[in-house]
Amino acid sequence: MSIPRTATAAQQGEAAVLATQCFDGPNSYLPNRALLAKLDPGWIAGLDDGHGRLQAGVAARLQGVLLEHFRMGRRLALSRETEQMLSGQPSVARAVALVAVELQHLAGEQVGAWHVLSAPEAAMPPAIVLAFETQAIAMAAVGAACHLVGAAAGGIEPVEHASIARFRTAVLRHGLDNTMRAVATEARRRSIPVLRPDESRPCLQLGHGREQRSTHNLLSDRTSQIGNMLANHKNLTAILLARLGLPTPRQAMVATAADAISAARRIGYPVVVKPEASAQARGVQVGLDDDKEVAMAFAQARRYGSGVLVEAFIPGVDHRLMVIGGRLVSTAARRPARVTGDGATTVAGLIATLNSDPERGAKGRASRATIAVDGEVRRVLARQGLTLESIPAAGATVTLRLTSNLSTGGDAEIVDHLVHPDNRHMAELIARATGLDVVGIDLLTPDISRPFHAVRCAVTEINTQPGLGPFTM
Repeated sequence: MSIPRTATAAQQGEAAVLATQCFDGPNSYLPNRALLAKLDPGWIAGLDDGHGRLQAGVAARLQGVLLEHFRMGRRLALSRETEQMLSGQPSVARAVALVAVELQHLAGEQVGAWHVLSAPEAAMPPAIVLAFETQAIAMAAVGAACHLVGAAAGGIEPVEHASIARFRTAVLRHGLDNTMRAVATEARRRSIPVLRPDESRPCLQLGHGREQRSTHNLLSDRTSQIGNMLANHKNLTAILLARLGLPTPRQAMVATAADAISAARRIGYPVVVKPEASAQARGVQVGLDDDKEVAMAFAQARRYGSGVLVEAFIPGVDHRLMVIGGRLVSTAARRPARVTGDGATTVAGLIATLNSDPERGAKGRASRATIAVDGEVRRVLARQGLTLESIPAAGATVTLRLTSNLSTGGDAEIVDHLVHPDNRHMAELIARATGLDVVGIDLLTPDISRPFHAVRCAVTEINTQPGLGPFTM
């Protein structure tokens, strides 16, 4: 078969799907939700070797493409079934089914069963049946799979294509992030039914009847509305904690850049400037040393809301204390994004190498987020006398950010064995005082093994939708 003919077939990959039908429950094909997709016989004929199978070498190229470009979730390898079947020469329809299922796997979806339905008559289109968890992702996966199979057959670079963009968009819009995926996985491990009432939202229904629970991210049907309001307004959180006798940073709400500068001088440099209501370190600037930096940070913070806080900078390690059902269940020490020099590579090169780690990817989807090079990274480098073109000495640690969120490229270590009992009691007191059934408490302290009242430390915020990333890595 000539390359031009195959290339044409590859370019028509999306048109290979003649019709689809979804079954929202057990059906005559599979015992669970399933997608039936009918494929164009003409498109298939343009890709096979004349005996109903893919041309030699095509399946191997498919494996490479999947592993190189589609590790969108925490799974880093193809399933054994896919590797075995793609190691030979499967039929075109079988290859499409395998790739569509594997795309869902690599996006974190819990699917497995599939069938290829043989057409009883030559004129009838062949069809594939796939189990699915999220309908929009399954539909997009079939279109992307047809394109990938056709592109592999034609030796065409497959990534820059509308079907691939649609699949990635479907995953980001409709797929569960790592936190909700962990909730669903744990529920299923306990034999609790898991349903998604609305695939356009990160909602789960756990169980049935009067014992069922509903969640939206980690907000549940029992989350205190007042506690949620407190957590969403950092100044209110600080007021409540101070009344409980717990440590908080000195802070001030400001409305203008001039007010921010005055507050910073009054509090004393260095300071932190951040939106009064935001998450995942958006708009947060840490360790600001002068009026110019404060003014610039104020403008950045205002992009995420009208309320802006200026507060004292508290040195120490950022700890996330996770309280569920009134009990501290785990504590993670979070550290900012950083690279280690090798004496030969620039900072930019070290960041690129770190980002190439297959465990890094889109925040909330991969184990660790990729590190974006932005103004904050350049500012932190400048404080260390470095630029992106600097070559750090071998073994030298270069800090890239001062915030420790995993969503900005940081990492974490579980330190449950180090937590002082008084710090445990403090975290559980905060949960009781706010009425929150799930809460992540951020404590800056130089030593989590020492009680909060014996060191200079501060609770910087509480979170009603804390990511489970540090605790599921």
